[in-house]
Amino acid sequence: MKSIRANLVRWTVSVLSLGLIIVVAVTYVLMRQQVDSQFDEELKQVALAVHLREDWIEAGRVRIARPGFYLSVRAYDKGGNVYFETALPTLPDDLPQSFREGLSLALTADGPWRVFTHVTEEGIVQVGQPVATRDQLARDLLLRVVIPMLFLIPFLAAFIGWALKRGLVPLEETSRRVRGRDALRLDPLPIGDVPQELLPLIKQINGLLGRLELSLDSQRKFLADAAHELRSPAAALALQVQLARGAHSEDARRQALQRVPLSHHRSRRDRPLSSSSHRS
Repeated sequence: MKSIRANLVRWTVSVLSLGLIIVVAVTYVLMRQQVDSQFDEELKQVALAVHLREDWIEAGRVRIARPGFYLSVRAYDKGGNVYFETALPTLPDDLPQSFREGLSLALTADGPWRVFTHVTEEGIVQVGQPVATRDQLARDLLLRVVIPMLFLIPFLAAFIGWALKRGLVPLEETSRRVRGRDALRLDPLPIGDVPQELLPLIKQINGLLGRLELSLDSQRKFLADAAHELRSPAAALALQVQLARGAHSEDARRQALQRVPLSHHRSRRDRPLSSSSHRS
C-alpha cells in the first residue's frame, strides 16, 4: 500500500540530495577559480620579487627552497642560460623556457604546470606550480564544506518525516470521522477546523452523504407504498406482471412470471370471502 508520508519523505530527500550534488559541483568550480586566482597572483608576486642583480652570484647556482615554500623558481638569460633555480620544489626538466611576459599552462611529463614568466633587462624569471597541487587544495577545502552537509541530510530527513506526521494529523482525523459513520448517521462532517487543502474533499464527502440520505429516503418511501399496495391481491398480481416486464435478466423474468398464477389463485380465493362478508 502506498504511503503519502513515505512518498513525500522520499521525494524530499531525493531533491535535497540532488540539490546537494549541484551545490557541491558549483562550489567546487567557484572554489577552484578562487584558488587559481590567488595562486596566480602569488606566482606573479614571487616573480616580481626576484632581483636578478642581487640574487645572481654565479651561473648555475642552485637555491634550496625554504620550508613552507611550494613554488618553483627558475631564472635565465635571453639566451636560455640558467642563472639559478630552486630545488624541492623544482621545475620539471621538460618545462619549456618562455620569453614572453604573463601566465601560461605548460604540459609536462609530471602533469600540467601553471607558470608565470617575468621578463626584465637582466634576465627572465619563471615561477611555477603543479596544477595537481591546486586540485588537491580545492578538494580539501570542498570536503570541509561537504562533510557537514552530509551529516545534515539525515537530520533533515528525520525532521521532514516528523513535520509531515504532524501535518497529516487533520487527514487522519477526517478518516476517523468517516470511519465512525454508518447508514443511520448521514449528517454532514464538520468543516470548521478543516485545513484549506482538505476542504474540497470534505465538501465532496458531505455531498455524497446528502445524496445517499435522499436515496435512502426514496427507498423507504417506495417500500412503504409497496407494503400498502401489497395488501390487495390484485395489486400483488399487477406488481408481479410489472416486475416481469422490467426484469433485467431471463431468470428474474421467469421467477416473476411463476408468481403470477399464485397471485391469481390468491385473488380468486380471497374474492368470495370478501363477498360473503359484504352480504353479512
